[in-house]
Amino acid sequence: MNLQSKGETMLREFSFDSSTLKDAWENLYGANSWLLPYSSRRYSELFNKYYWARGRRLLFKRTFLGFYDEAGQLIMIVPLCIKDKEIYIFGDLANEEILDFIYNE
Repeated sequence: MNLQSKGETMLREFSFDSSTLKDAWENLYGANSWLLPYSSRRYSELFNKYYWARGRRLLFKRTFLGFYDEAGQLIMIVPLCIKDKEIYIFGDLANEEILDFIYNE
């Protein structure tokens, strides 16, 4: 999915395994000293690997949105889990209460 708004900011959907997403996630996370370890790519990889094996968790779609600025630079990643009208930040289903979007400081 690619969307464009009037201000030329673009939104793109990524798969979790996308190398573009992985590199951008690590770069943005590393550039923001305010983000906690629960927002790191490594934590999300562990969550992705071990959390999905049971029950209703399988019904959630993992969605990773990237926001680009006018220059085409990825400026924010929004990691989500979506089921019907329920929307959570990726990792929130593990009761982590200090999650965030991934963005540069």
